[in-house]
Amino acid sequence: NGGFPFQMPMLTKNNYDNWSIKMKALLGAQDVWDIVENGFEEQDEASLSQGVKETLKESRKRDKKALFLIYQSVDEDTFEKISNATTAKEAWDKLQTCNKGVEQVKKIRLQTLRDVDEVKVMEKILRTLNPSFDFIVTNIEENKDLKTMTIEQLMGSL
Repeated sequence: NGGFPFQMPMLTKNNYDNWSIKMKALLGAQDVWDIVENGFEEQDEASLSQGVKETLKESRKRDKKALFLIYQSVDEDTFEKISNATTAKEAWDKLQTCNKGVEQVKKIRLQTLRDVDEVKVMEKILRTLNPSFDFIVTNIEENKDLKTMTIEQLMGSL
């Protein structure tokens, strides 16, 4: 482990962004992040010079080390999703694809919740206005969609 004790960051259903940052740091400290990020070109050794063979052997070794570290940082269910990856880059890319989609869905859900909250706030504003605003409130409710309107637009209409 490079001579220092460390605890492997564990990927959960909710922490992909933080996990990936920690893993990039860990893989960088182990001098294998470039292999994960860029991959390496597998070649037939028959036609290679000795120097290129040594470089290829070192790349394979670093790739397997990175793949092992990735395997150690996921639970059994996640491991099943990446167990057929043949390189660290392939495993990393699969994890990114699976989890970035989840993050996007979460962001959309949060945005939807914000929208619902904003609509409720606007409805409350309209309900609590002085009766002298009744004509304007009726006009807004009949002619405008509160779901597409912002609070600022509502205030401008009043």
